[in-house]
Amino acid sequence: METNQDNNRTELIINEQTKNILLSSTKWTRFLAVIGYIGACLIALATIVGIINRSNSYKRYGSYNNYGQFFDGHDTIYTLLIFILCGVYVVISNYLMSYANNMSKAIQYNDNSCFQLAFGSLKNHFKTIGIIVIVYLSLIVLFILMGLFLFVLDRS
Repeated sequence: METNQDNNRTELIINEQTKNILLSSTKWTRFLAVIGYIGACLIALATIVGIINRSNSYKRYGSYNNYGQFFDGHDTIYTLLIFILCGVYVVISNYLMSYANNMSKAIQYNDNSCFQLAFGSLKNHFKTIGIIVIVYLSLIVLFILMGLFLFVLDRS
């Protein structure tokens, strides 16, 4: 950081080594984003294949639930949950791809607005990951408390 004496503001100076490091990070980030897209598509495809396979086995073996339906409520909930998680995975990958694209443009054209957009995308990516981790840890605590509660109820 260097202080500009004319208007008393601090500016960030990016040298060639920093530019090379940022360009290298864009390549790896783009790779991870593509892997994220592929992973989300494979999970969605596996879910669709599972739905088709399950409905075919129901038809073949005649094992319907009590209401004569192929799917019960749990199947629908699990399927929707998987598709929602695939959507979140795509959003996370979009943030990574946006970072990679904007950072590449910022370095190539010395564009400050692309530089800000790139780090904004990176911030959104980490914020989304942080929210997911908080929800995950909260669910773990909830399940542990439920397990302890059921254990105490079973003992009494």
